[in-house]
Formats: sequence, C-alpha cells, structure tokens
Amino acid sequence: MVEIQVRTILEEAWSEIDHTIRYPYGDGKRTLSPCLLFLNRLLGNADEMGSFIKLLNDHVGETAAEK
Repeated sequence: MVEIQVRTILEEAWSEIDHTIRYPYGDGKRTLSPCLLFLNRLLGNADEMGSFIKLLNDHVGETAAEK
C-alpha cells in the first residue's frame, strides 16, 4: 500500500507544529489547546487567502491579455 499526500507549505508547517507540540502529549497540555486551535484556523485562512490571490492574479492576467 502506498499513500501520497499533497500539501501546501502552510499545511506542512501546521503538521510539524501539531506533531511536535500536541501529538506526543495528547490532552496533557490543555493550556496550549486554544492557542493551537487558533493557529490551525489562522493557517487554514492564510492557505485559503493564498488560493484566492492566485485565482485573482490569474483572472487579472487573462483580462490584461484580452486587451
């Protein structure tokens, strides 16, 4: 069996943080949980914003090429 994962740089960064801080301790670090949740959401939003900027840039490029 082979597993292939395709990740953005932000997803990779989050997995490194998650596996370094949260994973080995489980729920043992309850004080960090809200911060990690916030960081997870922040990175997810940044990833979505990056995708939106790329889409917008592609659209601007297509519009400029039509002129």
